[in-house]
Formats: sequence, structure tokens, C-alpha cells
Amino acid sequence: MRENLKILLVDDDPKNLVALESLLQAEGRELILARSGADALRRVLDDDFALILLDVRMPGIDGFETAELIRARERTADTPIIFLTAAAGEFPTVRGYSLGAVDYIIKPIDPDVLRYKVSVLVDLYRKTAETKAQAAEIARTNEFLSSVLEGVTEHAVAALDREGRVQTWNEGARRIYGYPAEVMVGGTASVLAALRADQPSLRSLLEQVDRHGKVEVELEHLNAYGHRFPAIVHITQRSDQTGAPAGYVFVSRDLTARRQAEEARVLLVAERAARAEAESAQYRLQQILNVLPVTVLVTDAGGRLLMANAVSEALLGSVEIGVKLGQDTLELLLPEGESGEGADLPIERVLRTGAPVRSEQFVVRTRAGRDTPVLVSASAVLEDDGAVVAGVMTMEDITALKEFDRQKDDFLAAVAHDLRNPLMIVAGSAQLLQRRARQLTGPDSEIEVFVDLARSMIRTTRRAASIVDELLDLTRMQMQRPILLDRSFFDLSALVQDAVDELARTTDRHEIHYTGASAFGWWDRGRLHRVVSNLVENAVKYSPDGGVVEVRVTAVDDGAWAELSIVDSGIGIPPDELPSIFKKFYRASNVDGSIDGSGIGLTVAQQITEAHGGALSIESTQGRGTTVSMRLPGVSGER
Repeated sequence: MRENLKILLVDDDPKNLVALESLLQAEGRELILARSGADALRRVLDDDFALILLDVRMPGIDGFETAELIRARERTADTPIIFLTAAAGEFPTVRGYSLGAVDYIIKPIDPDVLRYKVSVLVDLYRKTAETKAQAAEIARTNEFLSSVLEGVTEHAVAALDREGRVQTWNEGARRIYGYPAEVMVGGTASVLAALRADQPSLRSLLEQVDRHGKVEVELEHLNAYGHRFPAIVHITQRSDQTGAPAGYVFVSRDLTARRQAEEARVLLVAERAARAEAESAQYRLQQILNVLPVTVLVTDAGGRLLMANAVSEALLGSVEIGVKLGQDTLELLLPEGESGEGADLPIERVLRTGAPVRSEQFVVRTRAGRDTPVLVSASAVLEDDGAVVAGVMTMEDITALKEFDRQKDDFLAAVAHDLRNPLMIVAGSAQLLQRRARQLTGPDSEIEVFVDLARSMIRTTRRAASIVDELLDLTRMQMQRPILLDRSFFDLSALVQDAVDELARTTDRHEIHYTGASAFGWWDRGRLHRVVSNLVENAVKYSPDGGVVEVRVTAVDDGAWAELSIVDSGIGIPPDELPSIFKKFYRASNVDGSIDGSGIGLTVAQQITEAHGGALSIESTQGRGTTVSMRLPGVSGER
């Protein structure tokens, strides 16, 4: 049943309103009467009208003013108006039409003319409303169909024009073929063609559709990722509104999933058997883990705890299977000497990067509040494709080892102290030998042999004494005792020059280029000489093929800072090992056995530099060389 259309009749004369109402009363119409312009304006606020019959001459707001106000309102701007006027010659036609009038009728009114004009306008309004409703319904239908097509991800749906160009491309097509709509729409549908030469081409299939209306065939296709897959293809003809052929609808489905589903059903029984075997294997693994003397935690790829052995309870207390491991789970896991708040656990790091963590020292705080030093290792369990599926973390209580390490440091300190005095005696004797040799008379060659021998002894004992000093400093640091600096005022440039000259005499395959500007400060001469010698010696030592070593001293900020840089073109340091290069006894993995070293020189150099209030940093590119930069607080000018 169609809704009645409303017509607004506006006239200040009640008799005219009664006459209009009697003339226009008809089925499907609802006549609304208004006796003034103000009354008419109130009516249009409440209802929508198919037509307004408006008397021109009314007291108060006349017909033209009423029409102007109606037209000014967006909702009623297009409502057709028929003006009623008493005299044709007096009607301002231009103004009337500009205010929305579609016509005007002269009083006295001809009933047949009035009924005809109203009927035409009412029918036009009804048809316009129906057309708008149909257009809205079509738009809703198209939107619905579009959303349905986009929601169909198991099927590729594409609309093609008569030339085979893509006009629409749904989400299923993107998922199956790997190409997004913005790439495909407007281009050729070549990706929909058969991959194998023995299968029909896309053009031949479209020609079959032109003859028979549709076609269904199984083809082998290739997606954007280079993956071949079988597809069932349906192509039907698409027509325009007149019924003429407008293009084609291409629908395909990847049969791989269906075939895999069939295979999955076949494998279901085997999977259940494998699950039972896995549960049995997990039980056996748990028994093995329980006899290990270290804490073992096994997680899934998301970090949720799957297994924990018996030793873990002794170290951590009860651990809940299924909980996600994190700082809150293990209370607080602290890297030795550092706060661990906000840091990742080793197992979290491994699951995120896949890179193993090997033998890192931490302090784990148990729920009882006891701090226990542990040695932590973690590794990811990987699928064949490299995907992380699980993680394993071990924690070994190294309380006893730490005590042994402390005793070892005490022992080293004692040995180093006891060795230093004999070395100094040997060095003094070598210097005496060198002086006496120069006083000898005889062939120069024999005297030079004694001088060279004495020089070699002096150099060797100095190096041994330097290592002993490094051990003493390292022991002080291990025992958390401050390094007591013996400060004096001197020029860093002169100290570096001496160190470079000494080392230049020890190599004939390297060129050590030194450029320096005076830079004064209060520093420990002995320790800085040892640090500079160590750094320059490293540049020479780790450039086994020879080359140039650039050493430079500069004064910065008017002498407020002294900077030393040492640049070599040697073997460099692997980028992932740079963060560990200052750790004690650490040596880079690309250093072979032909290059000697204790692994403590950089550790001690950094600590001595920082004890002076400075900083030591390293930049390196593996295979291209290393730059070491030292920055020390200085003073302006010379003393």
C-alpha cells in the first residue's frame, strides 16, 4: 500500500480553502490546510509536501515572502509551488518562478485546469520519489554485493570488459593471485591465463563464453610469489542494462586448500598417533631434564612456559606452567652490576631475534628475596624454514664459581705484585748492561750486538711490566676498588709522540703517521702512556698485512678537552661483537691464533680513561679497519 502524498493548501480565505479541498480530494492524497503564511511555514517544518498551492495576497506574510522562506530551507527548497492569483496581468512571473513556482493559476479557478496541473505534479513527484527510492535501493544492493564480493576470500572474482581488461578485483583475487586491486584494475588479465601450454588461453576461453554464455575449466595458474597452483575457473558473460554483452565475470578458486584438506583428513589418524607419541616423548624429556644439575625452562614461541625441571624450583621457587616468562614472572633478573628494570629476559631476546645467548652472567632475585649469581644461556628452537617455535633457557648457579673467581683475583693480585719487583730488577740490569756495552772498546759490530740485546731485554721487561700493571688495575676493578691516579701536568701530544716512536721501531711493515697539537691536562702519565701504547700496538697488531696507522691528538674547546684518535686499515671487528669489545678477556671471533693478546688491554684502557673523567669509544667495519677515539678533560694553555 502506497503512502498518501501530502499537498499543502494556503489561503487566508476559509471559503477558498474549502473549495480547493473539495476540488482536490482524491485517493492517495492528504490535504493540509493553512490560513496564513506563518501557518504554512509551521506546517513545512513538520511534514514533507509533494506540492504547495499558495495564495499570493495574504495579510502579514504574503505568498511571495512565504515562498522565499520555504525555498531558503534546504529540506523544502525543491518543493514545487503553484501560486494562486486574482489577476494575471499583476502577477510578477519572473519573481514567482525564481521563488520556486512551477506554475500559477488565475482566480476564479477553473476546476479542470486545477485538477490537471495538480495531477501532473503529484504524479511527477511520485515517480521522482520512486526513482530515488529505486536508485537508493540499487546503490544499497550494489554496496551489499560489493561487500559480499570483498568478503569472499576463498574465490577470486574479477569483472573483465570485452577486451579482457580488469574492471573489478576482489579481496579473494588479491589473496589467491597476490596482486592488489590498485595494480590490476585497468590492466590486462594476463595473470588469469593458463600457465601450461597444453591448456586453453584466456582469449580462447572468452571466445567460448561469447558462443556458449559460460565456460568451466581447471587450469594451472601462477601467483605473484612464483607459486604454481591448480584452480577451477568459471567464466560467464556479463550484460549491460539493454541486454547487450558488456564483458565477463571471472571466478576462480585455488584447489590447493581443498586437496590439502583431503590430505589432512587422511593424515588425521596419523596426527593423533603422533600426538600421543609427542606426549610420551615430552614425559621422557621431563625425566631427562629433572636429572640435570642446572635450571632448565622451555617456552613456546610466545614465551609461555611449557616445561621446567626439578632444579628450577630450588632456584626460583614454584613456577607456573603456561605463564608468560618476563621480568614479573622471575621477579627481577638483573645483569651483573646493572639494573634490569625494563630489560628483556634472555629468553625474550632469543624468541624475538632467533640469535642465541651464551653464558651471560646475571643475578636472579628469588621470591624469598635472595640474590643468586647465575650463568644464563638461551637458544631458539627453529623450524626448517627458520621460524621460531620454542625457546630453551638454562640458569646455572655460579655462587661457588664466583667465590673461586674472587680467590683467583686475590691470587693474581699477589702474583702480579710479587712479579713486578723482579721485573724492575731485570729491566734495571738490562739498562746497566746497555750503558756498559756502550763503554766497551772493540769492534763496533760486537758492541752493537750487546746494545741490541740490552734494548730487547728492556723492551720485553717493559711489556711484561705493563701486563703486570694491567693485571693489578684489573684486579682493583674486580675487587671494586678505585684506581688511584698519580696526576701530573703534562702535554698529551708529547706522551703520544714518545709512544709512537717506541712502537715505530718494532715494525717494518707499518707506517705510523702522527700529527699532534699541544693538549695539556692533569693526568696519570704512567697509566696514560700504557693505554696509548696499548691502543697503538693494537692498531699495528690487528693490521697483519701492514699498512698505515694514523694517530692524531687535538685540543678541543680551547683546550677544555684533549682528543686522541687512532685509525688503522686492519681486520676490523664484526658489527654484532662491538658491544662486547670492552669486556674482560674478550677477543673478536675473526682474530686467529697468530695474533697474540691477553684480552684485558681494552678493559683496563676504558676504566683508566673513565677514571680520568673521559670516554673511550670504538667504531669499526669488518675487513676495512678500526677507529679508536679517546677524550680526556684538559685545561686551556700551557703551565
